[in-house]
Amino acid sequence: MKPVSVSDLSYFAGCRRAWYWGKQYYPLIPPDYFWVGTGVHAGLDNYFNSNRSLPKALTAVNEWYHNSIKELEGSVDSDVWVSEYRDRFQTDYELILGMVENFTIYDRIAHPPLFQGDVVATEVFASFKLSNGIVLRGRIDLVLENDLGLVLIDHKTFSSTPSQVSVDIDGQLTAYSYLWCMTRKRRPDVVAYNVLFKGMPQPPTRLKRGGLSKAKGQYTTEALYRESLLEEELDPADYEEILGILHENGWRQFFDEFITFRDPVELENFEKRVLQESQEINDVHADPEKLAYPAPSIYTCGRCDYKRACREKEQGGDYEWVLDQEFTTKSSY
Repeated sequence: MKPVSVSDLSYFAGCRRAWYWGKQYYPLIPPDYFWVGTGVHAGLDNYFNSNRSLPKALTAVNEWYHNSIKELEGSVDSDVWVSEYRDRFQTDYELILGMVENFTIYDRIAHPPLFQGDVVATEVFASFKLSNGIVLRGRIDLVLENDLGLVLIDHKTFSSTPSQVSVDIDGQLTAYSYLWCMTRKRRPDVVAYNVLFKGMPQPPTRLKRGGLSKAKGQYTTEALYRESLLEEELDPADYEEILGILHENGWRQFFDEFITFRDPVELENFEKRVLQESQEINDVHADPEKLAYPAPSIYTCGRCDYKRACREKEQGGDYEWVLDQEFTTKSSY
C-alpha cells in the first residue's frame, strides 16, 4: 500500500492522469504561482519558528532562492535561461522578499488575533494509518495556542479572494484537523488559511497635473499615502475621502485570514470518504494504464502542464517522448 498525502486527495479528484503524471514528471521551469508560494512558505516557516525574527525569515528565503536558482539554471540552456527566465525569477524573488517582510510588519503593527499566542510547532508532519491499511499523511504549516484555542494554519498565496463558504467545506483543512485529532488525540478548535495576496503596496500614483490620484483601487496603504502627501507638501484635508477608505481597508488588500472549524461529525464523514478515496488512489498506482484516465474540460485543462502529452496519448502518439522532453523526473524546487 502506498501512502496517500493530503495534496493527493485534492489533485486526484481533479484529474487522475494529471495527478499520476505529476507524481513522476516535474516542469523544467516551475510556474510562477508555485515558485512564489514555495518561497513565501520558506520565509513564514522560519519567521514563526524563530520567535518572529524578520532577519531569519529573510535569510531562509535567500538560502532557498540560491539553492533553487542553482538547480533551475542547470535545467535549461544557458542562453535560454538568460533570455527567457533570469529576469522573471529575479523579479519573483524580490516579490517574495517583499511579501514576507510586509507580512511581518502586518503581524507587528496590526496584531491579527489569529497569529497571537504561543507557537506550538511549525511544519508539522503528521501521518496516520487508516483502517484499510493505507497511511494518510500531510504537513501542517503552523500550530498555535491562543485565545481561539488550538489553531492549525495553512499559508496560501493567492491572486484573488476565496469565499468563506468554500473554506468552510475545504477538504485540505478537514484533513489536517483529522490528522491532528487522530495523532494528538485532540480536536483543533480552529483551522484557518493565512492568505497572502501576490503583490506589494506601492506609493500612490502621482498625477501629471500635480497632486496624487484619489482612485479607490490603488494598491497602496494609508501610511504610504500620507508619506507621499508629506513629500509633495500637500494638504491631507484635500484627501480625506481616499485616506478614510485606505484606513478602513487596512491590510485587506494584502492579507486575509479565513477561519473555520471542523466538528466531530465532519471528521467522521471525512474518514468514510478518505477510506474510499485512498483505496482508489492505490488502485490507480496498481493499474495506471486503465485507471489513470483524464478529466478533459475547458475549465481545468488550460492551466494543466500535461495537456500536450495528454493530447498525444489520446491520439495514440508517443506521449512518453513528450513527457521526457518537457519534464524532469527530479523535483528540485
